[in-house]
Amino acid sequence: MNKILLLFSLNIFICTAYSQSGNLSVNNKELAAVTNQKTGPVYRDTASITTRQLMELKEQFGRNKKYAPEYEKLVLPALSFFPELKDYRVTFKVRKHGAPLSTRPAYGTMLRHARKRTYMVFISADTSTQWKVIQLNRVPEMAQLGIIGHELSHIIEFRDKNTFGLIGLGVNHVSNSYMNKFEFQADSICIAHGMGDYLLVWATHAREAFGAPDPEQIGVKGEMSNYSERYMSPATIRRYMEEMEKVK
Repeated sequence: MNKILLLFSLNIFICTAYSQSGNLSVNNKELAAVTNQKTGPVYRDTASITTRQLMELKEQFGRNKKYAPEYEKLVLPALSFFPELKDYRVTFKVRKHGAPLSTRPAYGTMLRHARKRTYMVFISADTSTQWKVIQLNRVPEMAQLGIIGHELSHIIEFRDKNTFGLIGLGVNHVSNSYMNKFEFQADSICIAHGMGDYLLVWATHAREAFGAPDPEQIGVKGEMSNYSERYMSPATIRRYMEEMEKVK
């Protein structure tokens, strides 16, 4: 039975380019609980991180984390904003194709409890598609931290899902409206964890890279919990940051 369930799960997730979110509602009380927790310091550039700081970050947040050495100064600072993930198994893996970044549970660990799963964050090295303009190594450092924070936000949602919940997420991938909520929610979690400034740089840069005439205003909807835009526009990120300041 377990083998059949795992195969079914694999078939669902093979069809997905991005990992899925579970709980698509975050109320003010939940936001307050997150925004009041202690998060990482502000990093304006990773080059300024000293060897001692890096060692401290690795000691606090590097347990059960796998990544290429060249990503250490990016991964560890981002993880410092998500202290609840410090004991989770997370692997950052470079692959040749696919979206610039995507996240999902490792297939072989989907039947396990959330804390015993391995979560995969894929970083694409593909330069043959339109996505190359927003590849991780082609964007500003603060934008890099922003998009890594967005991916870690998906893991926050995965941890509350059992195997059947993860299968449901894969099924819902075919729904555009669900995907709008999924990605929008990940952005809100990222902001709630103190990474709004980084996400803002990412959102602005991505829109500029694709030639948006007015990157600041594209896709603005005007109020909290409006999922019509898939990824938050810069203006929406600013609005959420202001709202979250009110619930602290």
